[in-house]
Amino acid sequence: MDTPMLRRAAKAFGVTYEQIAQDYPVGRVLAPEEMARVMMWLGSTEAAPLIGTDVDVSGGYLTG
Repeated sequence: MDTPMLRRAAKAFGVTYEQIAQDYPVGRVLAPEEMARVMMWLGSTEAAPLIGTDVDVSGGYLTG
């Protein structure tokens, strides 16, 4: 998600949003709302069978 806050943070580190986004396999930085939807699902009864695992909501950043 391209936000003014992310652009300011990128600038502080001497990079651009586009440079950050290219590091993500999905080609963009995920929006907080996208991550929140995963958390909401994990807290629902639909996720009850899911036990003892990690759920990566980094847009592939950690695996890419």
